[in-house]
Amino acid sequence: MTRNGLISAAESAYDLSVDATQWLDQLCVRVADVFRPSLGVVGYFHQANAARDGIDIFDGVTRHAPAGADDLLLTLSRTATPEIVRDVFMYGPVSGCIADALAPHRQDLGRSMFQHHVGANDAFCIMVRSPVGASACIALLQREVMPRSNPALLERYHQLAAHVAAGLRLRNEVGSIDATLDTDGRCLDARGDARGADLRAELRRAVRARDAARTARADDERALEIWQGLVSGRWSLVDSYESDGRRFVVARKNAPAHRDPRRLTLRERQVAALLATASSNKLIAYHLGLAVSTVGELVTSIRHKLGASSRAELIFTLRSLDAASTRATTPASNQASDG
Repeated sequence: MTRNGLISAAESAYDLSVDATQWLDQLCVRVADVFRPSLGVVGYFHQANAARDGIDIFDGVTRHAPAGADDLLLTLSRTATPEIVRDVFMYGPVSGCIADALAPHRQDLGRSMFQHHVGANDAFCIMVRSPVGASACIALLQREVMPRSNPALLERYHQLAAHVAAGLRLRNEVGSIDATLDTDGRCLDARGDARGADLRAELRRAVRARDAARTARADDERALEIWQGLVSGRWSLVDSYESDGRRFVVARKNAPAHRDPRRLTLRERQVAALLATASSNKLIAYHLGLAVSTVGELVTSIRHKLGASSRAELIFTLRSLDAASTRATTPASNQASDG
């Protein structure tokens, strides 16, 4: 039975058995196998400095990329303005080509950088952000300039990015195991929130849905719809093997949360963390394994609590709170050295 390419990439996001560079490299390979044609792929980790006016890029990997990829990453790091740090690296689109990510007046400059260093005239990027530790980018180099991506394509790669983000959070801060299940979803051990009968049933459904997606004959779009990012906004499902090769599934705590909770509930903080990246309600629902209507209600509640009159104002408020919280929690010595 043929495995779906995007599902294979999503699976590799949860591989905790390899180091960070190997993890990124295998993701680059699987994504490049799906997104064709391309001139090659470049992956790297990135993190904004304390002042958020510059970006550090490190541990780059390349696959079939032209010479000059290393120089490209160095140039990206050196030339990123505060606006680029904010609009692309921190809060920009989750996936898309340069036309999707950059304002019109910056698009020619962005493309010229790729053309100068690696002979590519465009790139399709998957930006994966983590609230803890480094974030990551996978850039698929393109020979031709790409127009703005169609919504169906973007949705598939947004969904893939949700899984890669969950895997990256696990790598940056491995959550506790709340449940162990067999491959049919039967709960063998549960603790914490997972002890409730309703939540155990939800975990069982999620295990079955994930395995259905992994073995489905459906196309990638349908398969990714089946396998959502988190279970009940709380857990990622990760394979675990005994010495005899027997497979289990463990549910690890892995919920995103906004840095500055104020009066928000835990679930509202989870939604706020994704809302700050300008994610749609549909994509937030996919990340968290919630109904779109539930996300809408939570967004409305967050907006009222933070006194925002519109969604745009709410996103601006959340980003401002996030930046203020980062500055408050960064040691003074680090802020001084970064300045």
